[in-house]
Formats: sequence, C-alpha cells, structure tokens
Amino acid sequence: MLLGSGASATPPHKCEACGLVFAHPMPDTASLMAFYQGFSFQRQSRAELLRHLPAIRRSLTHFVGPPVGTGRFLDYGGATGVYARAAQDLGWKAAVSDFDIAMLRIAHDELGVPHTFVEPECIDGEPYDVIFSFHVIEHWNDIDSNISRLLKLLSPGGRLLFATPNAQTTEKRVRHRQRRGYIRILESHGVDHTEAERLLAKDDSITCWDPPRHLFAFTPASLRALGARFGFVTRVMTGYNTSTLFEPRQYSIPTLLSLSRRAIEGVARGSRSTLLAALRDVPSTARHRLGLAWLELRFPDLGEQLYVEFKKPT
Repeated sequence: MLLGSGASATPPHKCEACGLVFAHPMPDTASLMAFYQGFSFQRQSRAELLRHLPAIRRSLTHFVGPPVGTGRFLDYGGATGVYARAAQDLGWKAAVSDFDIAMLRIAHDELGVPHTFVEPECIDGEPYDVIFSFHVIEHWNDIDSNISRLLKLLSPGGRLLFATPNAQTTEKRVRHRQRRGYIRILESHGVDHTEAERLLAKDDSITCWDPPRHLFAFTPASLRALGARFGFVTRVMTGYNTSTLFEPRQYSIPTLLSLSRRAIEGVARGSRSTLLAALRDVPSTARHRLGLAWLELRFPDLGEQLYVEFKKPT
C-alpha cells in the first residue's frame, strides 16, 4: 500500500496486515555502507561510555539475563561495543561485530572487548547462545537475508534479540518536538502536511520511519509476523523510556509514586486520550517517574521501545 502522493515523492509503503512501514525503493548495500562509515551515536569518550554501563547492565539483566549454555554473546552492529562490554561484566563471553572499523577500535582499545569483527561470517568457533542487536534492524535494507545470516551463528535454542523503536509509541503524542520532526520528514518525501498529520494518528502510525537511516518502522504485530515466517518462538516486549538520553535507554518498572485522579480514571476506563492529557499536565521531570508500571500493564504495546526475542528451534 502506497502512502502519500506527489510526482517526485518516495513516500513510505505500509503492510495493511501487520502495520509494518518500509522505504521503497530500498537503497542498495553499497550506498548504505558509504553512508554509515564514521556514523555513530556513540561518539563519546571512554569515560562517557563507561558512565553508561550501569544502566546498560540493568537493561541487559532484565532483557537478556545471566549466561546460559556456552555463555557466548554477540553484539551485532554494536559500534563501540558498549553492550558487549556490559554483557562481559555480567559474565558473558562477549564479542562485537560492526562495519565501522573506527568504532571497533574503540571497543577493543578503550572498552576492553576482546573479540571484534567487521563481518560476522569471519567468526570462528562455537555458535552464540545470544545475538543481541540494539537499534540496527530498522537500518537494514534486507531483513530476511540478514536474519538468515545470523541464524547460522546461533546455537539451537539460542536467542536472537533486537531492540528497535516502536512505531506505535505514544511518544509522538506527548512530545510535540518529535511529532513536528516526523511531519517534516514526511513532507520531505512528498507527503503533504494534512496527510502527514493523518499518518501520525494512531491507526496509521509511521513513527520511526526516516530514510536513509530508518528504512523500517516496526510494530509489535509486524515483529510477530516476522518471527512466524522463520518459525521462531517469538516474544515481544515494550519499554517506557525513563531517561532523557538516547544512549542508553534505561528500562525499569518503577514503584508507582503518585498519579493524578484524572490519570487513574483514564487507566481504569482504558481511555488513552484521558491518560495522555493527564500526563501532559505533569512536569516533564516527574513524568518519567509516574505511572510507568500501570502504563506497561494497561497499554503493553505502546512503549517507546520494542524488544523482540526470537528463539531458534532446537
């Protein structure tokens, strides 16, 4: 299904069955490789990277857990390897793979990740029990072939874990700056303003689509459909962001401190509009601490982040 119009437009495509939004036409691999050389959100000093480790360890403890099997962990597309280093701290035998050689040098020299690889096919030895990929899958131009490559590196019963932005998140409703940013992206691809507003409504969400960076915008349903296509046992989790930082996103379900009567009534009735209106009235410094546990329980598919666990058949 083609969204938008315009003679020179390249608007997104959307699967009517699962809600997946994707770029069309896709850039070729050579173009993406050139675009991503030296491209990283993790261009921090060693001290800054180490400062993030406690939060990342908490995230991995929650979503990955302690070492199992041979304890081998691959951070795929991991840039500086900060997630590999966190996994190493938790007892995993960790390695990182990335196309950006400059980032791999930082992983090895600054963070002490012992094994770094440009191409995962170069990896020798036993397969991995966990392959973890943080904010990478939405950048691929060929989802199926990349997952097939990673499957060859995964042990039977091993887990393939992806973190990716949630196209159905409430983020665009309560953060007006992000919403305006997505409207500008759509307009730059030939979608007029009125249509852009419509596409950012809940039923036609395309949040997170931003070519040439984000070529896909995933929903929980689209990830479940992807898992079914490969015969995976699939588990999709969402997280509500409790940090103002992009790196790392800290995930927790904090104790419910307080919530206004209006918000409580909204949760009880399942009224999303009432709840969101109440959250807008809460100061931004307090909003991160209020009601996240109830949000996850009442609106399990609307967190800002998707974690999907694909378990390889034994």
